[in-house]
Amino acid sequence: NGSSKDMCACLIHYGSVGRRRQLGLKSGPLLFFDCGQLPGQIEQLFGREGSKSPSVLDAAGEGTLVLNNIHALPANLRAEVANLVANGTYYSKRDGQFKATKLRVIAITEQ
Repeated sequence: NGSSKDMCACLIHYGSVGRRRQLGLKSGPLLFFDCGQLPGQIEQLFGREGSKSPSVLDAAGEGTLVLNNIHALPANLRAEVANLVANGTYYSKRDGQFKATKLRVIAITEQ
């Protein structure tokens, strides 16, 4: 079920936080994002053009982002997430530019 998957994500995140502290590195927050949300809310992942609020990716910083129900994310956004994981960059729609990140992404699905 989803709760044990979420628990594994927590263990991965908090285990790495301790290791990063030992190395003198900073670590960001643990954020959960449900990809099965309404389309307008899914836009928050990469930000909205002209928005004053940070995107979920911006808020996650150098932490861990857990994407629940990744199968529900539209194909074009799954491709953007794949690019983020592969290259460590994403296109911020809020800022209109590519950004580099050291974010950890954990994708969870029920399928």
